[in-house]
Amino acid sequence: MTLTDTLHHFTNRLTGHPQGPFHLHDIYGPQWAAFSVEDKLRLGRDFLIHVRQGAIPQVHDSGQSDLQGRVFVKG
Repeated sequence: MTLTDTLHHFTNRLTGHPQGPFHLHDIYGPQWAAFSVEDKLRLGRDFLIHVRQGAIPQVHDSGQSDLQGRVFVKG
């Protein structure tokens, strides 16, 4: 999957997701548990790249992490 493919995938996943803070696994739901550690890391890295480049304008990086991972904010 290319970065362009993941951008479309993330954008679709965010449709209907409420505004406010979230972790990447929140937009995937139960499907997240089925991903390998490597896939989770790749998706997280790709998502952060898109957010930092401004490719997903409704989301920004909070600059914080917690036990569940990086915290993003939609809004």
